[in-house]
Amino acid sequence: MNSVVPETTVQFEKDAMEMVFSIAGSRQIGLEIDKPAQQVCDFLSYHIARQPQDLLAHVQRIKLAARHGLEDYLRGGLTDLFIVLGKRGAALRKLMLAQAQAQEVLPEEQLALFRDKLETGFTATSVIADPGVSVLS
Repeated sequence: MNSVVPETTVQFEKDAMEMVFSIAGSRQIGLEIDKPAQQVCDFLSYHIARQPQDLLAHVQRIKLAARHGLEDYLRGGLTDLFIVLGKRGAALRKLMLAQAQAQEVLPEEQLALFRDKLETGFTATSVIADPGVSVLS
């Protein structure tokens, strides 16, 4: 049987492959990539689900989501960071929350929820009303 792969599928796979190599090899905190921000956030979310201790990927996803106004991804990124750090890493939580707040993407009630958990973080079983695009909750 001769099957032809649609051109759109080939292009999608090519784009995905380029993203894997450009992001996975990047040690930059602020990603500068020529792909749609939501697509990059999806890739980073998938990566974090597989390697939750990769703090650089968490920071990259949060900064990218904040810079591009992706509220659900920003909320999910902060949620996942607060979960993976647990009671450790209060300074990193504070820094990422301050950057998220500066971009004015999240509503005040969401920011207040994160501020309340700056010292303790979340656990994977914490009840979070709307975790956004979280992969660890």
